[in-house]
Amino acid sequence: MELFEALFGSIEKISVLDGVVIILLSLVIVTVIRFIWRQLILDIVSPDLARVGGVKMTKINLLFLLMVGMTVALGVKFLGTLLTGALVIIPAIAARNISSNLSAYRLWSMGFGVLSAVIGILLGLWWSLPVGPLVVLVGVALFGTTFIYKLTAHK
Repeated sequence: MELFEALFGSIEKISVLDGVVIILLSLVIVTVIRFIWRQLILDIVSPDLARVGGVKMTKINLLFLLMVGMTVALGVKFLGTLLTGALVIIPAIAARNISSNLSAYRLWSMGFGVLSAVIGILLGLWWSLPVGPLVVLVGVALFGTTFIYKLTAHK
């Protein structure tokens, strides 16, 4: 059973303290990303302009990678090692299908991630099934919906 929990996670094993720590660290991650967002975008658009503007991209990139690493570390206990990558990637690709600019992309990505988690948890508790795979399946369903929207909206 421990191997299954390591691979697919187990929300039942998350204590109240774990939940509080996850929420607090998630808020830290969102705050830090909001703080460095403009520098990241400037570096994506024009690394030369970022350098000339005095943006220390080495520090910004390190901070961004630390936030991604913290996100993955927080997700491992909840979703397990196999499914954490899916929850990091699927909301972003679903958001890409419907976003017209980077701000909308960021907001849709966060929204789809939260929506996947909440609906997956509720379905898992309701049907007494493992929550991790359901969270990912909800994310895949959201991606499929946005993909169909993207195909039909441009006709």
